[in-house]
Amino acid sequence: MASLDITASAPGKIILCGEHSVVYEGYAALAASINRRTSCRLITILPKLVRIELNSLNFNHVMSLEELNAIVNTIQDKILLDDPSPVLVKDVVDRMMNRKIGDSPAIQNAMNVITFLLASMLSTMNVKLNTGLMLTISSELVLGAGSGSSASFAVSVAGTVYTLVKWLLGDVEDSNSLDVSISDVSGQL
Repeated sequence: MASLDITASAPGKIILCGEHSVVYEGYAALAASINRRTSCRLITILPKLVRIELNSLNFNHVMSLEELNAIVNTIQDKILLDDPSPVLVKDVVDRMMNRKIGDSPAIQNAMNVITFLLASMLSTMNVKLNTGLMLTISSELVLGAGSGSSASFAVSVAGTVYTLVKWLLGDVEDSNSLDVSISDVSGQL
């Protein structure tokens, strides 16, 4: 069986000047990336399961491929019905999974983002997942401290999932290991 082992990482950020004006007033601020990152490693595995490890939150979760594919099918049905209402991450994932995951909002939100990114990218590209996955997410960023941990988390997960979809479509060669580092971005917002 072909395999994929990919790690994507994204930096955190710091706002050097104008934090309150950009957040509350919509004005420009001076921001820079910092040398702390969130990494997401995705490995294809033989059991047809999706195993998710959130190391920073000390949480693990396993779902079946059937469960994930049901979410993919629901998103495709919504797109095919040409429903003009926006597809909200929380609504779609909560409806499909129909259960609370974890015992904190941080865990629930992280699981919603991961599940939605997997399901929406697979459905958008019309790709069927037929291999198990293990996603391991680790972060050097402090959660809730204004260091961009949420954005870094989402970008690193999106980077691995996007590469997975490209691999399933045959656009990425099989690999023992592939690293994707999302570029540091510094400058004026």
